[in-house]
Amino acid sequence: TIESDLQKTRNYVKSYKLKLEKKDGKLYINGNEKDKRALMRMHLFYNGYEKFALNEVIQLYSNSYDLPELYYKMNEIFVKYEVFVNDYAMHNVAIHIIIMIERLRHEFELDDQNDIPELETERQFKAAKEIIEYIKDRYSVSATKAELYNLVLLISSNSSLTNYAVI
Repeated sequence: TIESDLQKTRNYVKSYKLKLEKKDGKLYINGNEKDKRALMRMHLFYNGYEKFALNEVIQLYSNSYDLPELYYKMNEIFVKYEVFVNDYAMHNVAIHIIIMIERLRHEFELDDQNDIPELETERQFKAAKEIIEYIKDRYSVSATKAELYNLVLLISSNSSLTNYAVI
């Protein structure tokens, strides 16, 4: 039954372009860092019933996260830069940040080389940069430029510069 479960797991991680491999009696998931994070996001965001379960699943990590503080800080930063996000987007960004912190603490960095100078004048870039500074101060991890740009793209794809509630 264990081999059957391992085969199912191999097939599952394969859909994320990852490989489950056994070496010296241990199992490893090998592949691109971005693909590993996509797999982690899926498991943090969904439980077996495909409902948001961040509070329960986050307990799996050794480091405690003050989720209300994280949401408060993100909201404060988004309001400051007039970047509007709904609850779903806020959860998505929070999951991304937690995974980023965990991976950086274990010295797994994104290897993308992004340099998009035209983004640096955008509000989403300024918000992402301030979130990165908050993470550095609060969780003692330093993010690379690739991490920053990945966060900018995530915020840009999950936000609006228009407050539809006001309209």
